[in-house]
Amino acid sequence: MIDALLGREPVEAARRLDALLARETQPRERRMLQAWLGLAHHRSGDFAAALESWNRCEIEDASGRLQPPVHTNAPDRWPEPAVAMEGVAPAAFLVGLPGSLVERVAQLLRVVPAFREDRFGAQPPRDAFQDAAGWARIAAGQPDAATVAAGWRAQLPARGISGAIIDWLPWWDHAYAAAMRAALPEALLLVPLRDPRDMLVDWLAFGTPVRFATGSPQKAADWLATALDQLATLHEQELVPHRLLRLDESTEDPVAMAKQLGEALDIELPAPPPDLFGPPRFPAGTWRDYAGLLAAPFATLAPVARRLGYPDA
Repeated sequence: MIDALLGREPVEAARRLDALLARETQPRERRMLQAWLGLAHHRSGDFAAALESWNRCEIEDASGRLQPPVHTNAPDRWPEPAVAMEGVAPAAFLVGLPGSLVERVAQLLRVVPAFREDRFGAQPPRDAFQDAAGWARIAAGQPDAATVAAGWRAQLPARGISGAIIDWLPWWDHAYAAAMRAALPEALLLVPLRDPRDMLVDWLAFGTPVRFATGSPQKAADWLATALDQLATLHEQELVPHRLLRLDESTEDPVAMAKQLGEALDIELPAPPPDLFGPPRFPAGTWRDYAGLLAAPFATLAPVARRLGYPDA
């Protein structure tokens, strides 16, 4: 009923959600209702109230979320790129930045036998790509790139992989780029991307597959800017083979997104059902509704947005 009201009568949806929140005491249910309340306020055009609801949801759920990992600096000198050997099975890494809609890319990839999303399950692979706490050690060469790559390959049989793989990573860092450049030449990096300011708003409203704590919109923008700066550097300097998947215009169109993805991977994906993604998220340019309310976080993201080709306004 609330879902139907969100599209038809968002003000009434907000009223009913307020009444439900006044009676609800269970934390999990309160989080869900609070997030819906923010969405109801957004749909009704009360953007300040939407932000307040999402911030309150973050505060109430802070203890159950992970702190975003601290990124490393770029190396003084990037390693020389390795050359792929004949007969090595191809690989692709899917990068999961908050707000990028990477989870919708993952939905499309579930029809591909080589796709793995076990890093988000109860028994993730134990390799360097799962250990964000190890970024600084990898950046310092302990372990070195060859060991990182060997450890990743050693986990593949237990993951049911004997050939190609598309591996969905929960995070990304310069340390991984250096290791991939030096020791995983067979791998391609897939980077779902939207306007960084839309990514921030999506993160605040819908969360992420990895339950990162935002702390505040400014702290979330600071972390996202650093992550995107790293990927912009990777793109500008062509550090590793990669494809930017610009999803700004295909956020609600599984068929169009599947075409983008198939072209990036050089495979043919079956046509997905048009309702695959479920309830709509926010269209491209939604960040402008919050331009005044989130002026400082958006200013933090503006430089990297320009680097990635997005307009200032």
